[in-house]
Amino acid sequence: MDFGEDAQATRMRFIQSDSAVLDQLEHDIDSVRHQHILALTSLRAKQAHVDALASQLCVYEQRRSQVQHSLTEVRAAYRRARIQSLPLELVEIIFLELARDPEWAWERLKYSRFDVARTQLPYRLSAVCTSWRDLALRLSPLWSYISDLRREAHGANDTPQVHLRRIELQLKRARTGPLDIRIRWFRDLGDHVQPDTTNLRHLLEALNRRSSQWRWVYWDLPEGVPRAIMDTFRAPLPMLEAVHLSVPSMSMSQFTYFPVAPRLREVNFDGLDMACAPTGVTLPNVTQIKIWDGGSFLQLFHWLNRCATTVNHLTVAFSAAFEVPSDVQLPIVLPNLTHFVPLIRIPPINIMTAPRLTFLGLDDDSLSRVPDAFLEQIAPTTTSLAISIAYAPPQSELDFRHSLIAVASKLFNVTCLQFLSFNAQTVVIPESFIEDMADHDPPLMPGLEQMLCSRDARFETWDGEKLVHLVQKRRLKRMVGDVEVSPLSKVELLHEDTPEWLLQTVRGLLSPD
Repeated sequence: MDFGEDAQATRMRFIQSDSAVLDQLEHDIDSVRHQHILALTSLRAKQAHVDALASQLCVYEQRRSQVQHSLTEVRAAYRRARIQSLPLELVEIIFLELARDPEWAWERLKYSRFDVARTQLPYRLSAVCTSWRDLALRLSPLWSYISDLRREAHGANDTPQVHLRRIELQLKRARTGPLDIRIRWFRDLGDHVQPDTTNLRHLLEALNRRSSQWRWVYWDLPEGVPRAIMDTFRAPLPMLEAVHLSVPSMSMSQFTYFPVAPRLREVNFDGLDMACAPTGVTLPNVTQIKIWDGGSFLQLFHWLNRCATTVNHLTVAFSAAFEVPSDVQLPIVLPNLTHFVPLIRIPPINIMTAPRLTFLGLDDDSLSRVPDAFLEQIAPTTTSLAISIAYAPPQSELDFRHSLIAVASKLFNVTCLQFLSFNAQTVVIPESFIEDMADHDPPLMPGLEQMLCSRDARFETWDGEKLVHLVQKRRLKRMVGDVEVSPLSKVELLHEDTPEWLLQTVRGLLSPD
């Protein structure tokens, strides 16, 4: 065998094979190169198209910006023209209407809210145009709402000095017009307040210099305020209509106040013993008196003696020794009193007569302490009973239940039973009493037509069976012995946790269909 020839033949086969592979690669390279050229050409065309679109988009966006700017200017010019076309007399009426009513939540002394919109109102109106600014600066009622700022409503850099300057500016612009004043200094300004209350004293002194302009006064002040600050209330207050004062532990019994306040309608005191002058020109318009913690019977009797013929709403909630001023004769006749909320222990003597009383409000303490003689006196005219039970009673459940039954059995003319809060606390509706309302013999409050439970009032549990039972028993007129029981026409459950099934069940039972 010739091994040399075999090796040569093998080499030739490798040469032929590699040559064929090389030829194929050359062909593939030419093909891919051609496709690459075509792709680059297409890419350049696409890129040119993209660039053209981007350029066109930029032109459109610039044009849009120009048109938007032009439209904004035209709209502003249109609005200015419309505003300027309004007679200033009409604009003045609108301004005064916007500023007419303050936001006072007068019925709840401690819970009045700072009115951001009312505070900002004159500044916003003044910023519209020159003519509006000139008008706003001329209208003193726009600047009459004088208030410190609640903590969450001001900026981090705001200080009491900033608000003092703002209030001083508003006092200046209010000129001689009536002032609506709301001060809750420590409650709202929080950490920004200086412990020595220097800024507060400066504010109150500035306000006291304008006391002849006061219309509504709401002061909720901290301890440490000098008693002399209150001496302003010993002077005539010709424009004052409502006053709400809360000052912890301030003794003021050595003086008398409000000698002349012909427009005064509402007084509300918490934490201070502020009696009105026993004599004076007159207090002909006082219709509401509320005296909370810190009050006294001397204070109460002075106010009742001075306002006996006009007062129609009276709330007393203080704990003090029973005293009668030497110049006051009992009982005091209150011919127009319709609402009475005694959140205290009523003395077991006849301190007043109220021939037109229609509404009585009782809480945990007064419910078990109200004298039978007093209930019997007011029973013929009282048609509404409000109960406020904020916590578990100190006595046993049985005693508390008996107290409710005793009150309900004597107030036989009540047509409306309410469960509500007198001080913004949650109210508990005792289900045992609901059961008694359904099954007690003789029937409790046989003329009852409405039971209203406020948003603050909730049941001890939301079982609901006792309430459903009550509605079932009282949905139709019926006779129990010689007593006619009126049908319930309305049961209102406003607490947010009220089960939907209970609402629908009560609604269905009371439906005329």
